[in-house]
Amino acid sequence: VALKTEEINFHKLLKDVQENVMFMEGAKRIQLKIETEGKVPFYCDRLRIGILIENLYSNAVKYQDYKKESSWVSISVQTTPEKAMITVQDNGMGIGKKHIHKVFDMFYRADTRVQGSGLGLYIANETIAKLGGSMQMESEPGLGTTFEISIPNHIDHEGRNREQAQDSDGD
Repeated sequence: VALKTEEINFHKLLKDVQENVMFMEGAKRIQLKIETEGKVPFYCDRLRIGILIENLYSNAVKYQDYKKESSWVSISVQTTPEKAMITVQDNGMGIGKKHIHKVFDMFYRADTRVQGSGLGLYIANETIAKLGGSMQMESEPGLGTTFEISIPNHIDHEGRNREQAQDSDGD
């Protein structure tokens, strides 16, 4: 399925994601911090970016550490003319080193005590690949997990869709 490129208002997108996740079990005890920076227009597939962030946020809700007095998730987005840098960080259970290389595999679940299909990170990884981006993950058991995502801006400095600009440059 082709990308549907449109301008993204990240603040609104993150609020929509928050509303979608709000009804999950345990979501109400998580403090969500949202930060968006960048005054340049960012164009990409809004639906796919929403699914990506929602998967990471819902995983943070599922794998929060109930032994901790307070749980939090921080989602920050910085946009430039070239890309969006999205960081999703939590103070949840974390993932052990022996599981980290497998968490993006379809149906893999590092902790079977938590309900889930094992598809969230697989879908997130596939989505990032479709968007032409990259993702780095760091996690420490008992401390939490951080995802750093880079997604290219699908519009160039002249305001043209990057795919269209490449097509016309060859004329």
